[in-house]
Amino acid sequence: MIPTSLALVPLLTERQAALQAIAAVELAQQMGARPGRYPYVAAFMKQLSGASRISVKALNRIRGIYLQPREKRAPLPEWESALDAFLSTAGEVCPLPLPGELATTLFPEAVFRRAGRAKHAADKTVSHATRREQQAADYRERQLENLIRQAETELAFSTLETLRGWFAA
Repeated sequence: MIPTSLALVPLLTERQAALQAIAAVELAQQMGARPGRYPYVAAFMKQLSGASRISVKALNRIRGIYLQPREKRAPLPEWESALDAFLSTAGEVCPLPLPGELATTLFPEAVFRRAGRAKHAADKTVSHATRREQQAADYRERQLENLIRQAETELAFSTLETLRGWFAA
């Protein structure tokens, strides 16, 4: 039996609809079809609910979004444009009024990629700071060694006359 984490068919219908919508829009663009106003949303809603129009009922079918019919919220055109931007970037951009955890639900690979990039950037910053501190410590050590060598050189060329001068003072 294949573990669910390695399944080729997504378990969430919303995720499957999103992936099919993106594939359908990209195929239509390759064929030269002229896209509508929000092609990704239309294809996504068609896959998810059967109708290409967005509605509160259709939005409530998406896991992570729950809207009451009469509650104060953003108008549907804002939801439509946000969802289109979200789907067109495959979860890289999650504009308001969409919930931030929607990317985790529909596009977990985008969240994983962002987390990996953030970790890499943090590691790079830490290594840069560590390297800078190491260079500063090496510089201080070289300065001290130079002072010691300079003192050794001065002592090597000192005479009894200069030593008497030091003790006389």
